[in-house]
Amino acid sequence: MSKWQQPSPSHPTTHYSDPERDFDSVIKTLQKGVRNSKPDRGRYNKAVVLGLRCSNDDLDLAKPQATLLKTFRTRYGFEMATLLTPSISWEEALNAIYETTFELRQKYDMDSRNTWLQSTLFVIHYIGHGVCKTEQKFEIW
Repeated sequence: MSKWQQPSPSHPTTHYSDPERDFDSVIKTLQKGVRNSKPDRGRYNKAVVLGLRCSNDDLDLAKPQATLLKTFRTRYGFEMATLLTPSISWEEALNAIYETTFELRQKYDMDSRNTWLQSTLFVIHYIGHGVCKTEQKFEIW
C-alpha cells in the first residue's frame, strides 16, 4: 500500500487502492465529463462541487481530496463547498449532508424554475469508506 498506513483490522480493505496511483486516471475521466459541462460553454451559468469526507479521516484522504477540489476550482472555475461528515452515527452524517445540500441549493438558487441555460451544475464528491451488502452481510472498506 505504498506510503499509506495499514488500516486497522476492523476496517477490511479488500477494495482499497492507493489514491495517488489512481489519481491521474480519475482526473482524466473527470476532465472528459467536465469538458462537456463547463459553465463558460453556456450549458450552466454556475457549477458547485460539494466535497464530502469523514471527520475522523482514518484513511488520511484530506490531501487527495484537497487536490481534486483545487483542480475543480482553479482549472474549471467551479464554486467549492466541503463537509466533514460526523463519524458518530449514520443518522448524524446523513442529516449533516442533507442540511449542507439544502443550504447550497438555497445559496445558489438551484430550486428556482430556471431554463436549462440558467441552471446550476451540482457535483457531489465523496472520498472515504463505503458499505456494501453482499451475501447477506455488510462489508465496510
